[in-house]
Amino acid sequence: MIWLVESEADLELNQPSRFTLALSFGHTTAEATANARASLRRGFDDVQRAYKRGWHSYLRPLRRVASPYQDQFNMALMVLKALEDKTNRGATIASPSSPWGGGPNANEATVTGYHAVWSRDLYHVATAFLAAGDRASAERALNFLFHKQQRADGSFPQNSRVDGRQIGGGLQMDQVALPLVLAYQLGRTDLKTWRDHVKISADLIVEKGPSTEQERWEEEKGYSPSTIAGEIAALVCAAHIAQINRDVDSAGKYLAKADEWAKTVNDWTATKTGGYHPGHYRQTPHDRDTTRRCLVPVQPRRLWRTRGG
Repeated sequence: MIWLVESEADLELNQPSRFTLALSFGHTTAEATANARASLRRGFDDVQRAYKRGWHSYLRPLRRVASPYQDQFNMALMVLKALEDKTNRGATIASPSSPWGGGPNANEATVTGYHAVWSRDLYHVATAFLAAGDRASAERALNFLFHKQQRADGSFPQNSRVDGRQIGGGLQMDQVALPLVLAYQLGRTDLKTWRDHVKISADLIVEKGPSTEQERWEEEKGYSPSTIAGEIAALVCAAHIAQINRDVDSAGKYLAKADEWAKTVNDWTATKTGGYHPGHYRQTPHDRDTTRRCLVPVQPRRLWRTRGG
């Protein structure tokens, strides 16, 4: 990364100055410097117009919404699009922020934070792109999930760098499940996708689920209704893709397991007691010790209402 100003003479100490600052990138210092100087030669106004044209060109073919919300819709899409890595296409970080710093002191260095790729967050970004009409970005997201993040056993890392290198090592089962749902939504049902990606993850869900080594909120172990819902959806989607590829045995196995978990989820996670409101889902311990109703204190944001609860 290179910072250049139009004229160093404009930076005299204690003197009011106007100057143009160029921020440039390149594989080498020389390349970044050349890019910065090229931008300065074009001039700020020309570069700004080209920048705006690029965003307008991106938004033009996408979905329109009711006029009071179009600007907000466009801004949300541009933020998501800007978070996609430009070298490792499809890798969209959760957020360019580290709100809690790196340790006890907020100024400590860290590699953690939201500036990483979670398969769960990437699924949500991809479905937003798909709903908005940007199918190409959604397809790139699935390619990154299957070709950069997915491991040989079908699992996905807790999170990774934009080049796919693992950061966190925990197993969060909803992050194994949601890429399979995305494959179904995108119609990626070909034999190679089924054999090399969908099947191995679906088999892992059957083997490891429905409990999760880490839950999405506080990274605790247990039965999470949100995670179980994702696993059930993934197994149903995987069964559909299995049927297309004439793997009747796998399809039957996945649907049977999905039905079993759907019938049992209330026994695992629903409660009719509690300090907030009866008839809600909550995270419950992995070992089913009924003396501990939840691994973490129940907060309103973690509650889901049961039917008839």
